[in-house]
Amino acid sequence: MENIECIYFDFDHTLWDLEKNAELTLLELFEIHNFQLYTHFKAQDFFSFFQKHNRALWELYNNKLIDKDTLRTKRFELALNDLKIPNEVRPENLWQEFLQLCPTQKQLMPYAEETVARLAEKYPLYLLTNGFTETQKQKIENSGLKKYFQHAIISEEVGFAKPKIEIFKYAESISKKKSENILMVGDSIPMDIEGALNAGWNAIHYTYQNPSNNYTLPSNVIQIRNLKEIVDWGDGDFRL
Repeated sequence: MENIECIYFDFDHTLWDLEKNAELTLLELFEIHNFQLYTHFKAQDFFSFFQKHNRALWELYNNKLIDKDTLRTKRFELALNDLKIPNEVRPENLWQEFLQLCPTQKQLMPYAEETVARLAEKYPLYLLTNGFTETQKQKIENSGLKKYFQHAIISEEVGFAKPKIEIFKYAESISKKKSENILMVGDSIPMDIEGALNAGWNAIHYTYQNPSNNYTLPSNVIQIRNLKEIVDWGDGDFRL
């Protein structure tokens, strides 16, 4: 890996702590709607149920097996089923409340802002994120990180999601850099790392929440557990 001229970051799980922000939001909604009056389950169980269904439904959405509205509503319907909340006391638009509240949360991954602030002094930085346009824009704006990035590429706007090569080639056209001079930093091996490698990019796998236990990565892929490690390599011009 050498001659890096720009860096693309994934957003959720890499810079913005999606798990923690979703958890904070769901715990708040549990209290707002007094779900404890109707179930023996705890607020933390609500988060666990939601995460289970959310992951499964996102997999279906990314494979174009369900649409956006189904994903947004079904994950709450299934989580409330698991909680055994009676139908007559279920909030009608819980999914909308979640989408209004969650993007306002500001929990970042450890050292996220320090890392991008340092790198932005030396490299053009970009965001490359899967997700829905309105929600992702709100999250990026509220995160305090927007000022460090030249541009944010969001899958719904482009029409292709990672790991499709089309979104990486679109990103190349935005940065105006050759594939061999672009670095991708992300937590997901199938989405971020394999997608970047297939497009001819360089890649760093951030393993803080998603270890590579079930994957064998090429020797040229760097793995880090601390975002600050990128700054050390960046100071050396990524000549590894």
